[in-house]
Amino acid sequence: MILQFFRKGWGTGFHRIAEGCAKNGSPKPLFQEKTGALVIIFHKRPRHGGVNGGVNGGVNGGVNGGVNDLLDLIKNNQGLRSTQIAKALNKPHRTVEKWLDHFKKERKIEYRGSSKKGGYFILGQ
Repeated sequence: MILQFFRKGWGTGFHRIAEGCAKNGSPKPLFQEKTGALVIIFHKRPRHGGVNGGVNGGVNGGVNGGVNDLLDLIKNNQGLRSTQIAKALNKPHRTVEKWLDHFKKERKIEYRGSSKKGGYFILGQ
């Protein structure tokens, strides 16, 4: 019955679905008729890096790189405030605050001085 749809020119979207799956490397979908309804079954793409590997690698690399840049910046410029750090790293202030909180909990950095004049320092230096 499905082949009849294709032969009559109905459902050209089915062809586009199959072509789209082929373009992005996914297996061809399975078209079935069940109790008078058309069912399309999509199969997951095999995992070998693929999109998720690239996205996760890019995100993790970007975050880890930013965090490492933050520590290097503080190490080389002791006493910077969070707003100065955010500007130097070209990151949102809230993101920098989260990273700073993380490193304070790990006891890698500390805030010294008053709330108006203080700044961040690497512990042990």
